[in-house]
Amino acid sequence: MSLGGCSTLPSVEHTTATHNSDVCTTTLVAAQKAQDGVSPVFGVIGRTFSAIDASEKWLSVAANCSQRFSEGAIKAAAAYQEARELASETGLSDILPTFGTTDLTETAVPNVAVRAIALSQDKAAYSLEVIAARQNPTNATDKSLSLTHRDIAESAAQLARNCTASGTSANSDDQCSSQDPRKKVYSVKNLLKNPSDYLDEATGLQTSLTAAIEMNCALEEFSAVQDADISDLTTKDRLTTAEFIARDVASAYEQGYPVTPLPLAAETEDGTAQD
Repeated sequence: MSLGGCSTLPSVEHTTATHNSDVCTTTLVAAQKAQDGVSPVFGVIGRTFSAIDASEKWLSVAANCSQRFSEGAIKAAAAYQEARELASETGLSDILPTFGTTDLTETAVPNVAVRAIALSQDKAAYSLEVIAARQNPTNATDKSLSLTHRDIAESAAQLARNCTASGTSANSDDQCSSQDPRKKVYSVKNLLKNPSDYLDEATGLQTSLTAAIEMNCALEEFSAVQDADISDLTTKDRLTTAEFIARDVASAYEQGYPVTPLPLAAETEDGTAQD
């Protein structure tokens, strides 16, 4: 029997790409729909639940749309901040779920990115410790945030030294080194300015110094994963990575950082950064 009349079957690569595109579109539409539910035309309680839902769905966008990783993570943090503010108005703060994660141990994030993340977390810890010590009495929030960043930096540095666990086995071009990526001590020049009225040079936005430190940590982490290219990670690993960085963005918003579009590097269709 002749098979000449049969159409050519699509390649596996094409089928996978089409499927991924469909999933991305579906998650994006769902996130936008959830975000619409936060509109002031709705009741405050309904808006609170919609904001929580939107934060989760924007994280799904980051996980399923490699070209929208940063956008999804940032919008997830913004939605969570809105949920936090709405819940505070209505006395529903107890319903807020824990947002984000501090652990990348079970992911295959490239080692070069893990090393950069450890450095960013350590720098944030040091910076917050310095400004906390300069205030009288010592600012409890800055001190607490510093300790959290310190713990995360320690965990990330340990992961970076364990190259197989941090993804080197899946990436032959990855950087593997037993050297600690943390510097432990950093320049304090910008930390000597007014901590409550600070111009963030990274974004040009006026905010508190604490909020700027939190946001700059997140922006450095976005840059690290873009440079390393995480588009080949599993959806689960991209979700965990998005949750990890979005947590720092949400912390910046909680400390008063303006919820506004950020000047991130553009992301191409394959999820890598472009000028």
